[in-house]
Amino acid sequence: MKCDYRNENIYKIPKSGGSFSHSLRFDLTRKDGHKAYEEYEIVHIDNEANKYKLIAGGYSGTAGDAVTGFGKTGNNGQYFSTYDQDDDEFLFKSCAVKCRGGWWY
Repeated sequence: MKCDYRNENIYKIPKSGGSFSHSLRFDLTRKDGHKAYEEYEIVHIDNEANKYKLIAGGYSGTAGDAVTGFGKTGNNGQYFSTYDQDDDEFLFKSCAVKCRGGWWY
């Protein structure tokens, strides 16, 4: 599956040696042209056996903290879900199917 392949590549980056920090940034543009961003300074994506669990922290931005700020933990600590691998916390629906894409729902 393409999503799992990309996640495996992300997971392997820190294993390749060297010293560098990781961050995650989302640049967003609304239909009316308004731009905003979210950035997380601390990012860890677990391995395939742990379903590419996302851990993020150190938020800055203008869009609001969607990864760690909604509800109890938002997307932080969630497993990666796809249409054929439903690992979100919702028992009666698949967020990946409903939202038409893989993500840490």
